[in-house]
Amino acid sequence: MNSHKEFDSIPKTQINNPKFPVEELFGIWTTDSDGPHADFRLDSNSFYVVDYDANGGMSYILKEDSLIIFFNEFTSKNKLLKVDKDSLILGSEDGITRNIR
Repeated sequence: MNSHKEFDSIPKTQINNPKFPVEELFGIWTTDSDGPHADFRLDSNSFYVVDYDANGGMSYILKEDSLIIFFNEFTSKNKLLKVDKDSLILGSEDGITRNIR
């Protein structure tokens, strides 16, 4: 995770040459199917964190297999390792996160 310093300002959501079909990427995801709610929703406009103290909708850049999310306090850089109708696996400097619908 990085601060926004490398970007002059937080850009609007951009989708450029995605490696995976966006129909499979867009949707509601969670890391815990037994949890009280989903973790996030991804659509063509925003990455929306379900339980977030501030505005839950974040802009992002999807370029090929990279997903950069602009949270209010930091920027999260992720690599899309797997995307299909039931699972989304992301890799980042924090490790690998497995999400399910």
